[in-house]
Amino acid sequence: MKELRVSFPEPCGEKWEEMPVSGCNRHCASCDKIIYDLSQMAFDDVETLLTVKPDACVRAAVKVDGSVRLKEKSGKKNGKMVLAMGASLGLMLAAAPAVANPASSRGTITGKFEGYFSSGWVTATDAQGKEYRTKVSRYGHYKFKKLPDGIYVLRFENDCGLPWVSEPVVVQKGSKSKLPSVFPDDSDCIIIGSMKLDQNAG
Repeated sequence: MKELRVSFPEPCGEKWEEMPVSGCNRHCASCDKIIYDLSQMAFDDVETLLTVKPDACVRAAVKVDGSVRLKEKSGKKNGKMVLAMGASLGLMLAAAPAVANPASSRGTITGKFEGYFSSGWVTATDAQGKEYRTKVSRYGHYKFKKLPDGIYVLRFENDCGLPWVSEPVVVQKGSKSKLPSVFPDDSDCIIIGSMKLDQNAG
């Protein structure tokens, strides 16, 4: 089965429900563009869309396994589209503000996952791509101690489901960042915005 990996470097805050209907799609008044609903398109139609309009704005329903929900054609799926988490992670870090990073400075990040599986890992990645990992406790708690000053994005990974990725977190000398509890579920993650084919795939 053919696979396309995509990222969404320009997510949009506009509400799908408030956009006027345009066929199977919607029209965004803010940018005066058609927003294509991928759940109403078959794999080969999306592939054509990426060829004709490589920066098309879309509405993507991402399932917990990281795949984008597409319309089945004649009861068959000709291919699969998946979210390139790594590309999105790098873009988030690149967009974060710069912070001094003296070797002697250290900070802490803590948080909790509500309802997640009892095992799993959280990875904190800094702007230079260096990773720090910590295990999630049986009660969902995690803690990073003595992190150097910088900007970090946290990513939770488990054997099941789509990884959770945090917003950028600033760590400065002596800081103690406590992130809000995360309540994951099995519903689709809806993303609206410009879609790009992941050039690092394959």
